[in-house]
Parts: sequence; C-alpha cells; structure tokens
Amino acid sequence: MTDLLKKVQTFLKDNKDKILRLLPVLLIVLALPLTVIFSLNQQNFKQHAASTPECNNGLVCTICSGAATNNCSYGNGTQSCTYTTTLGGQVCKPVVFNNVICYQINCSSGYSCTNQTCIKTAAPAARLP
Repeated sequence: MTDLLKKVQTFLKDNKDKILRLLPVLLIVLALPLTVIFSLNQQNFKQHAASTPECNNGLVCTICSGAATNNCSYGNGTQSCTYTTTLGGQVCKPVVFNNVICYQINCSSGYSCTNQTCIKTAAPAARLP
C-alpha cells in the first residue's frame, strides 16, 4: 500500500503543472453531468405539472351570501365553488368558479318568503280565556 501511495505522490509532483492546467477542464467535465441531470429533472417536473388534469368532481361551495335584506328571489346571492377531485381519484388541479349565482332566503325576523317575496308574518290570533 505504501508503494502505491509513493507512486501517486511522485506522479502528482511530476505532473503538478499539467494537473493545474487541466483542473478547470476537469471541473467543467464533472459539472456537466450534474447540469444535465438538473435540467432533465426540471423538464420532468414541468411535464408532470402540465399533465396534471383539472379536477372535475367533488364540488365544494361556500355559503350563499350577498342578498339584500328582505329579499328571497331566485338568484339573489353569489358563492364560490371548487371542483376538488376527479372521477378517477387521481391528483388534479382544483378548478374554481367565482360569483356563482345562488338562492338565499334573507327575510328579516317576522317575515317569511312566499313566492320569492318576503312577507310580514301575521301575528297569531289572541286566545280568549
């Protein structure tokens, strides 16, 4: 083992100038495969992201809101809805729909919604003893 070590030391001493001149080339040659691997990984990531389908199932919506007070007509509110899954269950990109028209009953206390109109509810008749 010591013979081999002595031979390597002698080689390095005798070829020091050549090694120093070749060092930048060696670094480039060693770095090139790493650059290619990094580039391929980036391309694979982009291809995977591009191939991820949009979600088309699993609709989840926020609560309908925005209707004016004493309003219970159809289409009086809005909500956001999001598809969160696919029928096949694969990973997907969520699809969001904002300002989806919805129906909110927003009648004040003492009013009820009849034929899409908030109408004052009649007070119960007084009971006689």
